[in-house]
Amino acid sequence: MKTYTYEEITAAAKQIVADELNRAEKEPNSESARHLRGYAVGAWLLWQTVTGNEAGNPTRREDSKAFKKLLGLPD
Repeated sequence: MKTYTYEEITAAAKQIVADELNRAEKEPNSESARHLRGYAVGAWLLWQTVTGNEAGNPTRREDSKAFKKLLGLPD
């Protein structure tokens, strides 16, 4: 099992946020665009609540796993 660093996960989060915001800009359906923006905001806010130290802390493993699932990263 590959272990991802805090920096790698942060980079992935930034990329997903950028991708979702770009998709929202191109989405002709306003409700779908709002959903995409909401997903991007929610994912970024969730990641911002986890510090580098907490990401490696066993007590935060489940939070980290949940966020990786949101990002589509393997556990």
